[in-house]
Amino acid sequence: MTNYELANALRSTDSRSKRALLDEAADCIQRLDVRNGMLEEENELLRRRLEILEEFVLRQARPEKLRVRLDEGAYLPQRAHDTDAGLDLRTPVDAYVRAGGSTVIDTGVHIQLPPGTVGMLKSKSGLNVKDGIVSEGVIDEGYTGSITVKLYNHGTEAKQFSRGDKITQLVVLPVLYVNVEQAEEIQGGDRGDGGFGSTGR
Repeated sequence: MTNYELANALRSTDSRSKRALLDEAADCIQRLDVRNGMLEEENELLRRRLEILEEFVLRQARPEKLRVRLDEGAYLPQRAHDTDAGLDLRTPVDAYVRAGGSTVIDTGVHIQLPPGTVGMLKSKSGLNVKDGIVSEGVIDEGYTGSITVKLYNHGTEAKQFSRGDKITQLVVLPVLYVNVEQAEEIQGGDRGDGGFGSTGR
């Protein structure tokens, strides 16, 4: 099974099946033989990837809890459906965004992110498609202040929000904390330094 096939399998199977795939990957790694041309550092890299995969599977099997503290009048983040990726955030006040303008809303929501995760604020698809309202943001693991949302109105008409309306969604994702290392050369795939439009139409 290639890495691509393994990744797709993990995305589309339940936690029990992921556990079986993980066991299969562990068995394969244990059979690796340095004498067959496998460099020691490559062997170690595969073991590290397995550790990361195992941590991911265990988190899926036992989801972390998101601790939330609310200011007076704030709303608890909630999913509309159990399988939704985003938790809806609501405005605690009435708000107005003129066409082509923006506004900032303090949600009054404080969160304690699970270790090794980041909070991403993403636009609500309905607000984006229908009204041109977009919002983006990054919430670092250590931040516990109130979540503030900046809404941009790229539509042609003003948008009025009433207290309790959904304004954005919070997606919690695992994050990899990398150490920055300056290098004279970097390696990439076939694309190299090809930028916008380099892949054709």
